[in-house]
Amino acid sequence: MKLKGFDCEDVGVLAAALEGAVVKVGDMAFQPRRRRFVLLLNRFRWEADAAGTPGPAGGSRVRCGVRFDGVLTVRTRGFRITEPDTVLELLTIACQVTEPPAVALTLIFAGGFEAVLSAECVEITLEDIGQPWPTANRPEHDRASEAGGS
Repeated sequence: MKLKGFDCEDVGVLAAALEGAVVKVGDMAFQPRRRRFVLLLNRFRWEADAAGTPGPAGGSRVRCGVRFDGVLTVRTRGFRITEPDTVLELLTIACQVTEPPAVALTLIFAGGFEAVLSAECVEITLEDIGQPWPTANRPEHDRASEAGGS
C-alpha cells in the first residue's frame, strides 16, 4: 500500500489505515533541517481483512514507513524520545488547521500518549515495506478510555 495525504480529510484515511499500528519510540525521528518527521511501524492490514483475504483469525501486519513533511516542531506527551525501546500503539491521527494552510497533527497513542506535530501544511506519505506476516492478535481498544475520555 502507498498513500499520500494533503488535507485533513486525507489524514482521516491515513489514520484508518494506521489504526492499531505499533511503533518503538526509537523508530521515530524528527529531522529539523529537512522539516520532516518519520516513523517505522508495524501496521495491521485492515484492507486485507476487509477484503476477506484468507489467513489467520487475527489477520496480518506489515512494516510501514510514514513521512510527514513540512514539520516545524514536535512535542511529545507521556513518553520520552530518550526511551527508544518503549512500544506505542497508534489509535488515530487528529488534524486541526491552525492558520491556513498550517496544521497541528496529533498522533494519539493508547495510554494517553501523544506526539504533536506543528506543520506548514498537510503532506504525508505512507508506504508499506516488505512482505506481510500473520498475527494472531487483531487490534482492539476502547478509544474513549484510551484517549482520555474524549
